[in-house]
Amino acid sequence: MNQVSELIIAKNSLVAISSSDGSDNTQSFHDQIEYLERITTNLHESVMKVRIVNEMNRQGQDRILITKISKEKARKVSKSIKFDYYEEAQIGIVGGIPEPSGNGQIVIATGGTSDYNIAEEAALTAEVYGNKVLRLYDVGVAGVHRLIANSQYLINANVVIAIAGMEGALVIQT
Repeated sequence: MNQVSELIIAKNSLVAISSSDGSDNTQSFHDQIEYLERITTNLHESVMKVRIVNEMNRQGQDRILITKISKEKARKVSKSIKFDYYEEAQIGIVGGIPEPSGNGQIVIATGGTSDYNIAEEAALTAEVYGNKVLRLYDVGVAGVHRLIANSQYLINANVVIAIAGMEGALVIQT
């Protein structure tokens, strides 16, 4: 029996005890149930990530991108699978980042520093697919001088991914 199964059995046992007990101590039972539910879910997600990656490897996939993986889950998954973890982007990469093989360049530009995590996720994803990526961070209104200084890169880019965050405003000329 694995840890996930044991935790599910423990959770179900607590539910049975709390419903038949009839005492006023049900709050602590509910707290324990919620705690076990969180642990079970986290372990289950980690186990599923490992199984999916192993199946993809078995089918010949050399390079695998694991997105939205927290540091805690990455630590658990890394016990079973060798991969590089990028905490700022919450991405794991099995098989490493290849040398750029695409045509042209992708520019990732952020309006501010708070968009860094999303920008890194986009940049690493593009790099895993063999694209050459240039990162231009904090080139919004407050850093417009940095935008102007890098304008040639934007003009020559094949793709520009602009990340402006919740407060950003993009001007589109028609």
